[in-house]
This record gives sequence, C-alpha cells and structure tokens, in this order.
Amino acid sequence: MGSPGPQHPSDRTTCPGYIGGLSTALQNAVDKPLMPELLSPCTLQMGISRGLGPLTMYLFTEEGVSFQTDNDMFLSSGFNGKQYLVQVREFKDLNSKFLITLLPSGKIMLKDFRDSYVSCADKEGVFYLDTEKSIPDESCEFEVFHDGDRVLFKAFNGLFVFRNFRYHGNVIEVGRSSMDDCCRFRTGMGDLYAPSFDISDVELHDISKIVCRPYVLKKETFVNKTDEVQSHDFTFSWETRITETTQWENTWALDSKLSTSFCVLGFQGTITYNGHFQKIATVNRSIAERRSVTVDVPRRGKVTAQLVVSKMENVSLPFIASVRKHEVSGESMHFEEKGVWKGLVYDDITLETKQESEGVSCTAL
Repeated sequence: MGSPGPQHPSDRTTCPGYIGGLSTALQNAVDKPLMPELLSPCTLQMGISRGLGPLTMYLFTEEGVSFQTDNDMFLSSGFNGKQYLVQVREFKDLNSKFLITLLPSGKIMLKDFRDSYVSCADKEGVFYLDTEKSIPDESCEFEVFHDGDRVLFKAFNGLFVFRNFRYHGNVIEVGRSSMDDCCRFRTGMGDLYAPSFDISDVELHDISKIVCRPYVLKKETFVNKTDEVQSHDFTFSWETRITETTQWENTWALDSKLSTSFCVLGFQGTITYNGHFQKIATVNRSIAERRSVTVDVPRRGKVTAQLVVSKMENVSLPFIASVRKHEVSGESMHFEEKGVWKGLVYDDITLETKQESEGVSCTAL
C-alpha cells in the first residue's frame, strides 16, 4: 500500500500526496458553473459544475475514495493477464480504493492500492485507464466536474472517462466528447469498513453577543361583569418550527451523520454534521411551550394576560467541536473542527397578568 495520508484529519498541510501551492489548488478546485468556452454547445448541460464536488470529502483521508458506475458497479484496479487496468466489478473490494492527490491547477491524480497512478493510455487506438505508472505525467491528470453527488473526469486528451460495453462486458474507457450518464460516477469511502466518529464536546464563542429581547406572542383580556370576585384560567401555548444550520470549515467525517446538543441561556440547540461535501447541515424541529395561570378577577374589573418570550433571531455562534475518531482496528484519535451554528435563541417564556382596575400587575410562570 502507498502512504495512507495524514495522521490527523485536521492536518491540511502534511498529506504525503500533498503538492505545493495547496491554497491555490483548493481555490482552483472550487465549484464553478461550466462556461460555454469549456465545452462545445452540444455538450453543455445544466446542473454540471467544474470542481471537486463530493470528492472534497475524501481529500487528505487515509480511507480513500471508491467510484460506482451508472449501473451500480465498482471501479477496481486489477490485472487482466497483461497489465493493470481500471476495471469494472460487481462488488466493492480492496482494489476499489483510490487515494486523491490535488494539484495546484485544481486537477487531481489518483493512486491505486499498489501506489501506482491511474493514467489515460492508448491501447490499439482505444484509450483506457491503466494503473502502471509509478512516476506521474500529464496523462495522470484529470479535470473534475460534478453533477450533484456524482463526478465526471476529463482526461488530458480532452475526452471524458465513461463506462462502455465492449467484448460482452463492462469496461472503462476515455472517449466521450459529451457528458452522458455513463460518464457519471458516484463517490464513496474507499475502505471496506468505515471508522466511527462522535462529537465529544463543543466550545461556544461570542455568547456575549446574544441579546434576547421580549416579544409578546399572545394577549387576552378577561372582564368580570359581576359584583363577585371570579376565578379565571389563562392558558397560552407557543408552537413554531425553527431551522438550525451548522456551517463547518471542513469535511471531516466522510459520509457520517452526527449531532450533538449544546445549551446557552437555557436554550438547547443542535449542532449537526450530515456528511455532505457542501459542509452545511440543516435541521428543522418544533418548539412547543405551554403556560397556565389562575387569577382572581375583582368585581367589575378586568385582567389582561400576555405570553412573552425573550428571544433573538438569526444568531451566529462560532464553535470548536472536539471529535473522536474510532478506527476499525480499535485505535482512536482526537481532533478539533471549527464551525458556525445559526438559528434562534430564546431564554425565557412568561405568562404575565395585569389587573387593570386596581393598577396592580403581577407576573406568573
């Protein structure tokens, strides 16, 4: 096996496959809509962008990446009796794992389980992907596009990698001038067995910037028109749907889905990680609060009750999450990841009553 990658998921500069100019490479690899000059008009398609897309989740990871074809088969580096080629297999195996090297240009190179580079090679007039080279050249460089959660590869010859059916079987070739379904590959973790992750702690920042202000949610008045004191029950409820968004600086847990809770000013929020390459996780949940109070209303008097919430909308809270990664081997490691939580914060809900006839007010929870 080749070098597995950085020993720390947050180590963005010590990857063995790292090539100088990483910040430039990442900028060049960001998602960009396809421009007309990039492809001929007949090949330009809506929804396709230039950029690594879901491949960003597998950069700098020792688990590597795997690729599935449009007919749900796996790419695998294998020997065909003459040479090593990228082949198509029905099931994922150890040879289905590839490691990604990001170049300053934004292009990528892939290495197989033997630490050999995937390259575009001409075999009797047909371009295939072989894994024979230990020293890379331009034939090992691929420009990446993505369409949602699927990626497409453009080789140095200007053509796209695709699945073809030849000689009574599926083969991988480099020969499409346009993008069709056979050019699209779904990504997944390269290793057969996934590590597990958990968020062990969250340190919130900028809490002092939260300023909750009172808002009247509901208001009701009861008038006693009799000459006797009357007892009256006020019951209010507040039901609403809120959205909490977590924006991470990095992708760090492959395709895992994780969440953890935090408390601030009595409010409990949720930080989530959804394993998506766009690094944004959103959760919608309901709030249901209920308050009741019984008051004695004087004769010929009235009482006004109102439900008041102290809240702040659109709060942004930077945080540092402490993460534990548990390997299949039993080893574990700890690292930190940064992000920003956004949502509503409220710290108190009260049912306030006011006896207007006597000018006396009181507050009840």
